[in-house]
Amino acid sequence: MTHTSSVTTDPKAKFWLGRLVVTANAETDLDHEDIYNSVNRHLSGDWGDLCVEDKDANVQALQFGGRLFSAYHDPATFWQAGADDTNAWLQVDLERIVTISQTKLTFPVEGSWRYKIEISIDGNSDWKLVADQSRSGVTEKVRNDIAQSGARGRFLRVTFTSLPAGQSAALAELVAIGVSE
Repeated sequence: MTHTSSVTTDPKAKFWLGRLVVTANAETDLDHEDIYNSVNRHLSGDWGDLCVEDKDANVQALQFGGRLFSAYHDPATFWQAGADDTNAWLQVDLERIVTISQTKLTFPVEGSWRYKIEISIDGNSDWKLVADQSRSGVTEKVRNDIAQSGARGRFLRVTFTSLPAGQSAALAELVAIGVSE
């Protein structure tokens, strides 16, 4: 279920937003003022914490049309699966084909987070292993993994294989480092 609303925006906006759609969970879990501020940052051309390639793509999209990206990292926020989800995974569309060399996962708290990371061209089949930490004894909050050779695709999936006691599957940040085609 989604909620649609019109947003009053800063008159200095660089483009027309159109219709804003927010999922019911996002509307419940996120502070409305934070959503408003993030939307206005995006509209003003403050793309947040994007790589140079994505910022350059935004400049091109403003001139010639296309999708605009923004990312505002807040370590206090994170994705979390439902408490009863015993087979939790998170899938991310990288928006382009990428050969991954390294990944960085940041969890909301330190603990025995065990997982595997996979990549796929279409997000539905032929998943290839990027990193397997399903037997890891590491408990740090931030995990850097070197990707297996040939880790190439558009969709990245993190599957949780074991969780710290009392925790649901959760991830504060996922960074994929590599070369796009």
